[in-house]
This record gives sequence, structure tokens and C-alpha cells, in this order.
Amino acid sequence: MSGWPIAHGHVARGVVLVSDLDASLPLYRDVLDMEVVSESGLTDELAEAFALGGREGRVAVLSGGSELGQIVLVEAEGLPASPPGRTDVLETGRSVLVLSSADLDSLSARLREAGAPRIGDPVPIATQYGEFAEFVSFDPDGAGITTLQFLPAADGPQTEIAAPWTHDDPAKISPVIRGSFIVSDLDRAVEFYEGLVGMAVVERRHVDGSLGPAVGMPPCTLRLAYVGPAESEAPVGMGTICLTEISDPAPPTIARREARVVHAGQQVLAIAVDDVDAAAERLVAAGAPTLEGDTSPTTFFDPDDNLITLVPAGR
Repeated sequence: MSGWPIAHGHVARGVVLVSDLDASLPLYRDVLDMEVVSESGLTDELAEAFALGGREGRVAVLSGGSELGQIVLVEAEGLPASPPGRTDVLETGRSVLVLSSADLDSLSARLREAGAPRIGDPVPIATQYGEFAEFVSFDPDGAGITTLQFLPAADGPQTEIAAPWTHDDPAKISPVIRGSFIVSDLDRAVEFYEGLVGMAVVERRHVDGSLGPAVGMPPCTLRLAYVGPAESEAPVGMGTICLTEISDPAPPTIARREARVVHAGQQVLAIAVDDVDAAAERLVAAGAPTLEGDTSPTTFFDPDDNLITLVPAGR
């Protein structure tokens, strides 16, 4: 695993709002085996980004071997809980962080022993990059985590793309490969991320039937668009968002959070841009919803109420 420059359009890191850091940290640190890079009080930067001014809180930064793709757990006093989400299906409006493991069976067993809710068992999926297996689990606040493993090719070795996506230590989890949003209208979501945020569409896929079990659905149709940096030194697909529209049949829609405030259980994708002010101005001008009381917003809701926050590229 290497450190790569965080380019314009990268998902720089995933932020998870938690109700109790002491309850959440064991899953990420001990079960997923991510390294705790730092622990601190709630920083001014995060308090400003999420309109949490004046609150006490704690932060833990975890890494899978790269600065790109860190997970930041944020606890803040008075965070409301998210409405209960389902753990047997990926609902429309659900966000998921995607990680990679070199030993999915072992990780699956650890998650089961820890009592983490999950959608089924690992499902093998064939792609143009090779075959991999994946399954979805949930943290104590209901935030979704997809873990995947590349499977050996027919001639023995894993596909070449697998190596950069895995940790130098095969026993450890990777950094966040990408975020994944289940959206109600793929074209509308692409327009938001490409036209307003300034990300590039790096791949599109159309899948019939085979991915249904991976998202807790019967055979269904999936339209996917991967958005991220137009140019990147990181491996293909690293630091992207997979926008996924599911139909025939469509999944249920996640219960909406009424107030425009952050909730425990929410995930926020930090998207790197060359000019934060210019990107924020485009989003404000287009009417993208912001957090309640945020007068200089850098955090926005997308058309399906997923949260993103803008951060400077290169950090």
C-alpha cells in the first residue's frame, strides 16, 4: 500500500458520525483491524464543517495504510440518532464505505462473532477487472460497510488490480477504496456530482440479476456510474463514488432525517476539490441543501440526502 496524492475529485476520506466512540472504535480498530492514527477532541475544522460549533466531542482517525481513504469517527454531544435503517437490504438513500480484505472468510467470521448485522454471506461477482466476493455489514450506529476480496484468477494469481487495493500486511484491511451511494435516479445523481461538484465519470456499468444478493435483493437491474478524479496516480477506482440505481424491482427508501443536521449513523464523504470556495458557490447557486444554520457551507446534501463535504485537494 502506498501514499498517493489526493487529487481533485478524489474521495479523500470517509467520515462516520457516531453516538459513542468507545462503542464504535472496537469494530473499526479490532475487528476490521484498522490502525488508529490519532485521537483528539472535536477539531475546529470538523465542528465548522458539520455546524457543531460549541459542542464537546471526540475524534478518532483510522487508516488502512494510506492517507487517501482514511476513516474519521466523530462523536459530538447532542447528536440525534438516525431513524433505524434496515440491515437486510441496501435501501435507496443508503451510503456505504467500501474496503478490501485479503482474507474475507476470516473477516466475515470476526464480524459475525462481534455481532455486527450483515446482508448475507460473501457473494462472488465477475467484473472486467476480475472476480471478487463482497458482503455488507453495519457498525453499531447502522453505518454501512462493504468489504470485498479479489478472487484468484483461473491461472492462479490474483488480478493485477488487486495488489494496490490491499494492505501491505495481508492480515489487515485496506483503506477506503470508494464510497457507494444507492440513488433513486442515476442521471440526476451524475449531473450533481459531475456538473456541480466537478467530478469526472470514470466508468459506467449495467448489470442484470447477478448483484441482487449482494444488496439483499432478488434478481434486479443495477445501473452504476463511478465518479472521481479525471486524472489520478492512485489505482483505478480508488477514491471514487459508485452511484448505484437499483430497479426491477427497486429497493425500499431509507427513512428520511427531518432536520438538516448531522445524525449519528450518517456517513459523509470528504471530496477533494482544487477550489473549495468555487465549488461551494456552484452548489449554493444550484440550491443544494446545506446544514441548518451553516452560513458558509462546505457540506451539502445530494439529491438523495447523502452528505458530502468539500476539502482542499492535496490533503
